[in-house]
Amino acid sequence: MLFRSRLVEDSGFRTSTLGTGLLASQAKVLSVCGLPTATSSLMKALDSLPETEKTLSNQIVRDLIESPQRFSWTGKASNLLEVMLQDAVKTLKQPKTTAQAHVAALKTISFQDFSKGRDLFQEALASNRGNQVHLGALEALGRYANPEAAQLIVGSWAGLGPQARSTALEVLLSRPAFTALLLRSEEHTSELQSRETISY
Repeated sequence: MLFRSRLVEDSGFRTSTLGTGLLASQAKVLSVCGLPTATSSLMKALDSLPETEKTLSNQIVRDLIESPQRFSWTGKASNLLEVMLQDAVKTLKQPKTTAQAHVAALKTISFQDFSKGRDLFQEALASNRGNQVHLGALEALGRYANPEAAQLIVGSWAGLGPQARSTALEVLLSRPAFTALLLRSEEHTSELQSRETISY
């Protein structure tokens, strides 16, 4: 792995077009796998980079955001994430921004405490926000273990379209605590039973 080799310590390699590209590519692969050892290796490598290498540093943080699991951010990664969180909030408060930009911002927001992002997720799940934004919000909420995240999904159910409801069910069935909340709601239980019947 490049991030555990001496190549990552070679400034000539890191700053070359080939080196930056290879490191960025591997950073994304490591982030997507979601393993704690992978994310910690990336953050450790990030701490070793000089301040002048902002391009690679920012790319590593963007790649870390692609991780399917939430994790604790440390060192330089934590500082860079804070800047990206501020940008994400600004993006979400601009209605004219593209749906794709909103989805990316929601993914970033999912790495802060749920209590801080709750209102932004609720706004993203409003009935007038569109399917793509709904799906992005649901994917981001699926990263949380907080029961409040499940309550927000259930509370937004009426404003979701068919595809978003299918994704919402997947999220609610992904954690026992979420599923319990789902089953306590008669409105969603009937749809869940219908889905199980179709699967057979």
